Amino acid sequence: MLENLARMSTACLSPCIDALFTSCDDFFFDLASRAKSNNDQNLYFEFLREIRAKKSELKTDFCKRVEDGFTSVIQGTAFAEEADAPSARAPEALKLVGNEELEKDVVVIDMVSKARLEWQEELFQLKERIQCLAGRSLEDREIPIDPERIARVFIKACNLIHGEFRLLKLLYKQFDRHVMRKLDDLYAQSNQLLLDGGVLPDLKPLSSQKQKRNPPAITGKITAVTTAATAQKSISSTTGGIPDSEPQMRELAELLVRLRNVGTGVPGGAVAGGPSGALSSGTPIEREELVTLISQVQAAGRSGTGEAAGF
Repeated sequence: MLENLARMSTACLSPCIDALFTSCDDFFFDLASRAKSNNDQNLYFEFLREIRAKKSELKTDFCKRVEDGFTSVIQGTAFAEEADAPSARAPEALKLVGNEELEKDVVVIDMVSKARLEWQEELFQLKERIQCLAGRSLEDREIPIDPERIARVFIKACNLIHGEFRLLKLLYKQFDRHVMRKLDDLYAQSNQLLLDGGVLPDLKPLSSQKQKRNPPAITGKITAVTTAATAQKSISSTTGGIPDSEPQMRELAELLVRLRNVGTGVPGGAVAGGPSGALSSGTPIEREELVTLISQVQAAGRSGTGEAAGF
């Protein structure tokens, strides 16, 4: 099964490599035509000639390294490209690593992080199925067609091309654009091949295992804020005509609104849904209506006081 996957993988990657070299023709020719000096122009043309001369050899080397990755998984041998990874270098070797090697690591990290984010689901399923076939756990970069493996294999193959590192970085960027961002078919077909072969057919998607939900505390805060805002908006809409510069009047109006909402009567006969209609549900309390209600309350208060004195 892994042998079939290896053949299918190189078949998927091969057209992407061809597209890369085709794009390099236009890309470096355009750079040469816009060069600000004869020296730069010559550098671009020479590098383009180098790519054209070595592209067949580079493609063959790249595909072979991809196949070697599957051979390592099948035979259970050590990860062939470990020497290229910074974590595998000895302290003494790290001291000898120049800026170019460090910049290569940065380029790989950038390409890999974007690819893994883009195909997180597919890579999860692919790794689970390949580990099932291998019968052991594997690191991400040990998967022969993991983004990191693909990127490092290409950079390793580029040792065949001679040129300044700044020009090689431009080639790496073209690889990122035409290969690393075009891995949809590779991962879709790889998973389908293994699925058709009966490898973990009931594997649950990663998305169902790691559902994205708002934390309860945050959700609660959002609900509380929304409820408070809605309530405030409701109260504000029923105190139309009373400016914020008169807080006492607004506060009284809001109090009367609350009394109306619970159906509580007020002195003077103004009752929710009563004949006056001043506090009928859904009717905003305007300034004039509020003054009338206050006058009714005051009159009722005086009447009640007089009655009590006569008693």
